[in-house]
Amino acid sequence: MRKFLGVVGVASLLAGPAFAADLGTRAPVYKAPPMVPVFGWGGWYIGLNAGGHWGHDSIDSVGTPSFANPAFLAGTTAVAGGLAGLGTYSSNNNNNGFIGGAQIGYNWQFNSWVAGLEADIQGLTHNNNVNGQGVVVPLVGFPEHYTGIQSADGQVDWLGTVRGRIGFLAAPTLLAYGTGGLAYGGAKSAAAVAAQESLGPATYPPVFGGIDLSETRVGWTIGGGLEWMFAPNWSLKGEYLYYDLGHKDGSYELVQTCNACFSGGGVAQPPGTVWGAANVNVHSHLNGNIARVGINYHF
Repeated sequence: MRKFLGVVGVASLLAGPAFAADLGTRAPVYKAPPMVPVFGWGGWYIGLNAGGHWGHDSIDSVGTPSFANPAFLAGTTAVAGGLAGLGTYSSNNNNNGFIGGAQIGYNWQFNSWVAGLEADIQGLTHNNNVNGQGVVVPLVGFPEHYTGIQSADGQVDWLGTVRGRIGFLAAPTLLAYGTGGLAYGGAKSAAAVAAQESLGPATYPPVFGGIDLSETRVGWTIGGGLEWMFAPNWSLKGEYLYYDLGHKDGSYELVQTCNACFSGGGVAQPPGTVWGAANVNVHSHLNGNIARVGINYHF
């Protein structure tokens, strides 16, 4: 029995170092590498934007004599021509300021191509005021003249677009795209004239006339930009757009009455008798440029 126990003890002593050696040579444990962020462009997104705009508003006004009172032998034709001169002028102003708003869109991704739709709404500030200019219009064949002010104003107070977008991924996180579609906005256009005939208010009351062409107009827009997805759900973009809200036409009449006037036969005419008149046609056009940056969250 003692011989058996001795054999067991020697075997245990020999097995211990061998077991320890086995523990020291176990296969190493490998950790999984960190997950690489996946940048996908497809799906819905919303965001905010801000930037600057510079535009051009043009108003062309053309007056045409429309009435010369046949009861008067002289002067009425010259008055009608003077009124037409008052209504003829042009205003072409550069209009710029701040623009800011929000956008929402949806993208479809096809390998390295991204197509989508985007809609945005913007508010605009302006640095221009109503453009007024003094004018003196002579009455042809007579020493009298009109002294007056011609004014015009045009600007866009708010702007919205609905656009298609198509772009190419220059890198998995960098999209270069073109865009274009519908533009609409709150267009403000107006033209007016105020004048006095040089004989004075005792004979001719002041002349006033004008038209307001303000309305929501619909036009088109085109542009392009770059968008960088700097995190799996966030992107920054820089964008340029040109927009054109089209033309709007209207007309009004300038009418000169008299307080104390006499017909060719020397017959006194009642106050308010029309001495002459002119029709004024107004043509307005609004367009502009936008440069802005924006941030989007992708769902």
